[in-house]
Amino acid sequence: MFSAVASQATLLTLRETLSYQYVKAHVPGDNSRIDHTADVAFLLEPSPSGESFFSALGLPPGAPVVACSVSGGIVHFAGADAARHLDSWCRCITHLVEKIGAHVLLVPHVQELWHDDCLVQTKLIRCLPPHVASKVRIAGGDLRAGEYKALISRCDLLVAERMHAAIAGLSTAVPTVVIGYSVKARGILGDVMGSEADTERLLISVGDFCNPELGITRVQEAWNDRTRLRGVLQAARPRLTAAAHKNFASLQNALRHEQSS
Repeated sequence: MFSAVASQATLLTLRETLSYQYVKAHVPGDNSRIDHTADVAFLLEPSPSGESFFSALGLPPGAPVVACSVSGGIVHFAGADAARHLDSWCRCITHLVEKIGAHVLLVPHVQELWHDDCLVQTKLIRCLPPHVASKVRIAGGDLRAGEYKALISRCDLLVAERMHAAIAGLSTAVPTVVIGYSVKARGILGDVMGSEADTERLLISVGDFCNPELGITRVQEAWNDRTRLRGVLQAARPRLTAAAHKNFASLQNALRHEQSS
């Protein structure tokens, strides 16, 4: 069904290598109209007003902060066990507070009727021991995308189940562990890091994360390696920005071609 529609398209842009290769191999017609780009979210600028929200959340200056994007939909998408998923997050956040000495910022990336991140993050805080919960903040409120990106950019590490929250970290050079359930996580992270080894270290499936020891180990490894990872992400930023801009350049060229034909 997809091929039937895609074969009639003037332009197809794919935001990561794995999907690009798949579409190029399976969609009939001229491959020159299929472009490998990057997600346009790499171009979103952090909003200056995000600084005010960071201060308003009461996060102490100079203290390490780890952002966590806990998804209200990933259990449904991945067919995971909800209780094990919540327990693994409780153990992970407890580790961040007790072993790393971090404050934790919960980022409710999606707030909609069926998969509201605020709901699962509220349940999460109820499960935490009081001494851990006192170090956790939810970035609630009617924040804009650029404000959430600004909050994430101020953090020392990001653990993300939402892909665009992950991109907010990756595009601002915040070392990011991605909890994935589909090809998009592996494809985007692979394009960003440019190293299969780094991709494997920073990507964990939902099923593996629901084994709390595996999840904590992966997060701790990223924390230990955060200085190097930040350098890798800073070096990758110009390449990813150019690839994201390519979406618009390709669209403009396609429109010009249509108008002239």
